[in-house]
Amino acid sequence: MLLNDFEKVVGYQHFPSKDYVAMTEKLIEFCDFKIINNNERKAACIYSINQKFELNKLYIKSFIDFAASKNIYFNFHDKKNIKHYFDSSNEKAFVEFLNAKMNNEKEVNEYKKHFSPISEKNTIDKLDTVIRQSEQQQEILNSLFAAYIFNSFPQKLTHSFFANTNPNKYITDYYEYLHNCLGRSLKREKAITFLVIDDVLLKLFENINEFKDSLCNYIRYSYKTLSNHCYMAIYIDLGENCKGLKWELFSDIVLYAEKYIEERLSIGYFHPKRIEQETIEYIPDVEVEKSNFTIANGGFTYKDCFILTESNFREMKMTEAYDNYGMLLLFEKNHRDETLIPCPACRSKNVRGNSYPIIGVKSWECNNILCPDKSKFDRGKRYSLSSLIRQEAIFYEENEVKNGTIRRWQLDILNKPSKIDIIEFLVKHYSLVNDTIEIVDYTPKVKSSHGRKFIFIPFEHVADNSLNNFYDSTFFKRFRILRKKSSDKKFENISPSTSHIIYNGDSELVMKQIASNSISHVITSPPYYNAKEYSNWDNIYCYLFDMFNNARAVYDVLKPGGTYLFNIFDYFDNENNIVFSAMGKKRMILGAYIIHLFRQVGFELVKNVIWYKGYIQGNRSFNQGNTYPYYQAPLNCYEHVFQFMKPSCTEPLNLPDVVHIKPVYKIVNGVNILGHTAPFPKEIPYLILKHLESDETVLDPYSGSFTTARAASDYGIKSVSIDYNKNYCDLGIRLLKHELSNKPNLFSLE
Repeated sequence: MLLNDFEKVVGYQHFPSKDYVAMTEKLIEFCDFKIINNNERKAACIYSINQKFELNKLYIKSFIDFAASKNIYFNFHDKKNIKHYFDSSNEKAFVEFLNAKMNNEKEVNEYKKHFSPISEKNTIDKLDTVIRQSEQQQEILNSLFAAYIFNSFPQKLTHSFFANTNPNKYITDYYEYLHNCLGRSLKREKAITFLVIDDVLLKLFENINEFKDSLCNYIRYSYKTLSNHCYMAIYIDLGENCKGLKWELFSDIVLYAEKYIEERLSIGYFHPKRIEQETIEYIPDVEVEKSNFTIANGGFTYKDCFILTESNFREMKMTEAYDNYGMLLLFEKNHRDETLIPCPACRSKNVRGNSYPIIGVKSWECNNILCPDKSKFDRGKRYSLSSLIRQEAIFYEENEVKNGTIRRWQLDILNKPSKIDIIEFLVKHYSLVNDTIEIVDYTPKVKSSHGRKFIFIPFEHVADNSLNNFYDSTFFKRFRILRKKSSDKKFENISPSTSHIIYNGDSELVMKQIASNSISHVITSPPYYNAKEYSNWDNIYCYLFDMFNNARAVYDVLKPGGTYLFNIFDYFDNENNIVFSAMGKKRMILGAYIIHLFRQVGFELVKNVIWYKGYIQGNRSFNQGNTYPYYQAPLNCYEHVFQFMKPSCTEPLNLPDVVHIKPVYKIVNGVNILGHTAPFPKEIPYLILKHLESDETVLDPYSGSFTTARAASDYGIKSVSIDYNKNYCDLGIRLLKHELSNKPNLFSLE
C-alpha cells in the first residue's frame, strides 16, 4: 500500500531493493501499523521533493532579500523554519512566525505578500523533468521513498525505532536527546581561558626565556583543560620599548600553539610518504631521519590577531601614527573526537565518520537507508558536533550577542578597548550561558557575568626549556636548512637605467654576486605561499626553505644597521603538510614563520608596522543574520610590514607603528590595468625612502611590478630589483621608464 501511494504521488514506478523493503517491514511492525493518513503522507512527500531539490530557493531568497531591505535579518533556525514553511506551503505557520517576530499586523501583512511557494502541480512537473533528464533515476526515487516511509508514521515512533530506544521514554527535542546520549562529550567545563601579558607579569621573571617556557606550559595546560571547540585568548599589552618583543612573543605563541603536539596519525587523509617525497625532491639536503615525516604536528587552530590601537583608524583617511598598540590572539581547540553522534534527522546511530570539514572537527554521515534527510541523489545527511553546538545556542535568546559588540569588533583592528571590554567581547562572542570563563593573572572587576561563571588563577612559573626543545624538534628540521648547492640557472642584467639595476633571475643567486654589506636597505612583498599562479609550492616546507635561504642572502648584502621591510599577510590556505583536501584550509601563520626564520638568520625584529587597508571586500565578517556566539568573525583588514634590522650599534629607522594606506586598485571594468595581480602601494617603500640620502641604494629581491624601484625614483634613490618572471621584469621596466621619463633631472635613461 505505501509503495503504491508513493508511486501515485511521484508519477513513477519504483522498485526498492530488498534492504529497503526489509527495513520498511520492520518499521511498520515496530510502529504497530500506526500509519498516518494518506493526505498527510502526500503532503510530506511534496515537502520532501521541494526540500531536496530546493524548488523554492528563488522565492525564499526574494522574501529574505525583502526583509533585509527593511533591516530584518534571520538566524540559522529562522531560515530553516522559513524554508520549511515554503516547502510545505504552510501559510498559517508562516504568519504565526511573522507575528512572533514583528508583533505588528500591518507589517505582517506586508511581509505576508511575499509568501509565494511553488504549487503542488509545479513541484510534480519539475520532479518529472529532473527524473527524465537524470542518469540517477534510481537514486532519486530511493531518496524520496525513504523520506516518504519515514514520514508515514508518528515521528515519536520512527525516532525511537532508529535510535533503538523505548517510545515511552521519548525525548522530543533532539538537543536534549543528544545531551542525554553523550553526557560528558557535550559538557562544557571551560569555554575560554584568557591570559594578559603585560609589563607587570614580565617583571615577575628573571629572564625572557623562563617566561617563554612558562607560556609554553600555559598553552599545554589550556589545551588539556579547555572543552573541545572552545577558545584560548592571549592579550599582549607591553610598554613602548617592547614593540619587537610583542611580535617575537606573537611568533613563539602562534608556532608553539599550532605545532607543539607530535602525533603519528593513522588516519587515511594523512600521507606522510607523499609529503616526504615532495619535500625531498625540492630540498635534497633534508635529513629524513631527523625530519621524521611520519609525525604530524598539531595543537590549537590560530583564528585571529586583533590589533588594538590608540588611534581611531576607522575614522581617519590616509595617515600614519606612532601608536603603542596591543594585540589579542585567539586560538580554537579542535581535538579530534571519535564519539559517535546520532543523526539529527532520524536519530539513527547507523552513521559513519565521513570526513573532517576542518582538521580536528569530525563530520558524520547517516547510513540509515530510510533517513528523511538524504540528499536528492541518496547521500546521507552530514553533520558535526561542532556545528550542532553552535546551532543549539541559537535556540536560547540569552546567548544572543547584543549591545554593539558585533559592530565594534567587525574588523581585526579597532580602538584600544579596556581589559574589561575585551573580556566582555570574549564572553559574548566565544562562550554560551552557563559556561565557565578562566582569567589568568588578572583580576578585573567584572561588570556583568552575562550568565557565565568566572574563575581566576595565577600564571604558573616554569623553566623546563620547552621552547628551545620545540624549535629543535623534527618539524623545523624539514625546512630550516641551508641550501648547499647553488642554482645552475642563469640570470641577466636588463637594466634600463644606470641608477636602477634590474636582474631577471633567481634572487638568491643574484644576491650572491652582490658585494656583502653594500645595500643600504631592503624592501619587499614576497610571493605569498600558493596565493597566486606564479607562486606555487608543493607544501609549506618548500616555501619556508626558500624564504629562509633568501633571507640569508639578503642578510649578507645588507649593511649593518640596514632595515629589511617585509610585507606579508596571514591569509587562508592549506599548508599541505597534513592533508591535501579542502579540510586543510585554515588561517595561515606566515607572519609567525617569517619572524622565526629571520631571527634564526640573525635579523633583529624592531617592530611590525601595521598596514591598515580600510574596509576591504570580503565575506568573513558576514554572520548571515546569526547574532550568536561562534558565528562572528572579523574582516581581516591589515597586513604585516615587519621592520627587521641587521645588528649594529646604530639606532634603527624610526618608522610609524600603524599606517592607513589603501591597496592598489588595479581592476577597472574587469581589466587589470597594472598588469600584475598582487602589487603593493608605493606608500610602503616611502616609509623608508623618505629617511634616505641620494647616494643610498635599496634592494627588492621579489620585485613584481617594481613598486620599490618606482618609489625610489620618486625620491632620487638608487635601486636594485630582482624578479624571476621575465614578463614581470618587462612590465616593471615599462612602468619604470614611463615614470622616469617624467623625472629627467633625477636619472638618465640608457
